Amino acid sequence: MEKSRRKFMKLASGAIGAGAVVGSASTASAYESVTDVWNPAHSSNYSDANRTASDIRWVVIHTIEGSYEAGYSWFENPDSNVSSHFVIGNEPGQIMQMVEVSDVAWTNGGDGTYNDTGVNFELEGSANVTNFNDTIYQQTAEAVVHICDKYGVPKRHPTSDLAPCNTYSGEGGIIGHN
Repeated sequence: MEKSRRKFMKLASGAIGAGAVVGSASTASAYESVTDVWNPAHSSNYSDANRTASDIRWVVIHTIEGSYEAGYSWFENPDSNVSSHFVIGNEPGQIMQMVEVSDVAWTNGGDGTYNDTGVNFELEGSANVTNFNDTIYQQTAEAVVHICDKYGVPKRHPTSDLAPCNTYSGEGGIIGHN
């Protein structure tokens, strides 16, 4: 399981470091915003927050542990008590925003500080299975680059290979949820 997560983070960060725009000009322009698809999570699954760029320090990448449809369906369920800012699937164009970036998505388990300081992406698939294709890598890289550029999040993974315990210290960066 750990090897597939490391492989994903390495490949995704490589795409981010390369500028993340490998496709045609139409692909690049599609990411002026992360997505045009808005499907809000149930209002009981996130917090209204009015965050600004200075509040956002992390991009956190998760796996749904299931399908794209199962992910967004779960965030629409008022009993789930979880959400994510974005859900990304394996098919072209499967990028959905479910929580405003200014609000706090509830996706990092018991660690509310990463929820408070992060923008969260849930990816279709499972962390212990290498079922990610080029489309999901490309869509994720482009979306993450957009968020990093817009909110001033460093395009780097912490050098210690783990995020710090204090989410408010250091520069921030791109991490996986473990």
